[in-house]
Amino acid sequence: MTKNYDIELVVNNESIGLTPFPAEFLTNIVLAAVSSLKDVDDIKTLELYEDDGNTKIVVNGTRITLTTFSNDYVTNTINGLLSTLRGVETIKSARIDIKSLD
Repeated sequence: MTKNYDIELVVNNESIGLTPFPAEFLTNIVLAAVSSLKDVDDIKTLELYEDDGNTKIVVNGTRITLTTFSNDYVTNTINGLLSTLRGVETIKSARIDIKSLD
């Protein structure tokens, strides 16, 4: 069964409005990237903060410890996606909040 999620995106302290396709695509990629990390299970809430290449992730209220590799993996994946969005140029900081609606 597919879950429904709500996503909020802020880049460089500016809220970025997403139409349905980019919202769903970004949600799926972020969930997949974070789900691949150690000790991450059923994601009900996800908070991802990125500031100058350092990423912090909180899943279901628990902060996930990132190695250098996993930090770079998640940061580069997310920044690659965000840089293609209209209105996003240089990414200095980003915040992504995802919440399950189910």
